Amino acid sequence: AAAYLLVFLHVGSAFPVIKRSHHQLKQKNTALSTSPLFSSVSAQDLLYQDQQDAMLRRALREQELLSRNNEMKELLAPKLKAKPPQSGTGFGNVASNKAYDPAVQLAKEQAKVVRKEGVIRIDNVISDETADNLRCHILEQQQIAAIETDRDVSSSRIYYGVENRRKSRCDLQLSLLRGGFSAYLGNETAFELSYKKPHTVADALQEMLGEDGSLRHLYENLVTPNGELYELAAVITDPGSNRQMVHP
Repeated sequence: AAAYLLVFLHVGSAFPVIKRSHHQLKQKNTALSTSPLFSSVSAQDLLYQDQQDAMLRRALREQELLSRNNEMKELLAPKLKAKPPQSGTGFGNVASNKAYDPAVQLAKEQAKVVRKEGVIRIDNVISDETADNLRCHILEQQQIAAIETDRDVSSSRIYYGVENRRKSRCDLQLSLLRGGFSAYLGNETAFELSYKKPHTVADALQEMLGEDGSLRHLYENLVTPNGELYELAAVITDPGSNRQMVHP
């Protein structure tokens, strides 16, 4: 299947969550039943669970309401065409040539959709081969993250962008180092990694945001060439995960 991307304009805010494991607490305080700190952490756990339950109830209610709409359709990539250059335009000017590049014009039309609808689907942003390699890399990184957080739960924030307590769902941070978390942990030397592993994440970013990238002109239109790569992560959803609320 061809790879595709959903580009969102983010206008929501994350729910703040304070995390601390009972195991850690037990090591530091043996008087758990009388400790105000333990009571506080228990209250936080209860509040967290109440929050998750409320979000699930809202998601299920939204699903019920949306199911009543018989006109709902799958989100497809819009059929957009680059506008032709205006008559009387001169030639030879580099800036002018770029302005009337079909890819640049198409990106302008895509940006209009994003600003109006808040989301757009774009097909074939990376090659099938890169998509397959990226999937394998991400699943490998997920295994490493699971092993390391089992060893030390306090390291969770290193590997996950959002708290890692949701059922069958995680927001996995991706390292820009060749080899990912293996390089970060020092499990393999730079020479070993360069010999054994492709730079999968960098390859995917190059195909999307490089000089001739499939999304280069769209992102320049939305965030300008000075836009900053603030977070790089993979949202992983496994079978059995709870339905999410509609994102604003």
